[in-house]
Amino acid sequence: MAQLYNNLYLLGRGVVHLQRISSAEGGVCHVSFIGTDHSTQESCKDVSDVIKLIKPQVVFLELCDERYTAMLSEENIQEQTLKNLFYMWIRGKKTLIDFLYSWYLMKRGGIKKMLAESEFKAAHEAAIEIGAKVVPGDRPHRITLDRLWARMTIMEKVFLACGFLFKIFFSQSREQENEYRGIDDEDNELLNAFPPAFETLLKERHMYMAYNLWEEAGKCSSLVAVLERTHLDGIREYWSTSYLVDMVALSEVPNVKEQTSTVKFFASVGVVIVTLIGIYLWRKN
Repeated sequence: MAQLYNNLYLLGRGVVHLQRISSAEGGVCHVSFIGTDHSTQESCKDVSDVIKLIKPQVVFLELCDERYTAMLSEENIQEQTLKNLFYMWIRGKKTLIDFLYSWYLMKRGGIKKMLAESEFKAAHEAAIEIGAKVVPGDRPHRITLDRLWARMTIMEKVFLACGFLFKIFFSQSREQENEYRGIDDEDNELLNAFPPAFETLLKERHMYMAYNLWEEAGKCSSLVAVLERTHLDGIREYWSTSYLVDMVALSEVPNVKEQTSTVKFFASVGVVIVTLIGIYLWRKN
């Protein structure tokens, strides 16, 4: 096994190795983390090559169940219309951040199309080829967005809504872009724009995935985890104490009442929407 890992190191795949006691034969699980750059051809090839070389019993993906199901669906899923998204928001089934995020993904072609070209699809195909179990282990993205929204101040919410609307109206469509952007690039932009989002978008997800990885590794002898490389250090930080993670608390959406009037908030967002639509129509003419 050590010789195998040395070969991987020489191949320059950037694979990180950890271990834990396991109930599987041999009593130890060898865990290999593959740090990727989302949806690049190089990462897709590296992921496939590493999985086929190690031949793990389990392949862990940085995807939630919903996104994993969307990626595997053979049907041509009908994308949500803006009208449907709007009604879901008005009826309280989506927060504003979820509504705007879904609208933006719809503009970019939909989450299914984005995942179809990702390293996760390559990992899934390689796992099926060698007969490995595939486990999506990330927290549901909607819960992450809702927790972020609940923690933001009124002004942060206004600025965030403004940022999403600007990208919806003025950013290029996916087909017009010269360089493909991965499914987590919007999260990275949120981190840059709102530093407090680090707690929700990274730290909490690191704990969540570390717990799921620890639990899964305790039942097998070999596991390969496919993660965006910015998550590697965080998951390693919580690896040895992941069994202490409170998964119930990480899956709850805080019911925080806004100190500022809801009317004031929506009035602010309304001004932003009207302004952006006016600019958009002016540019078209």
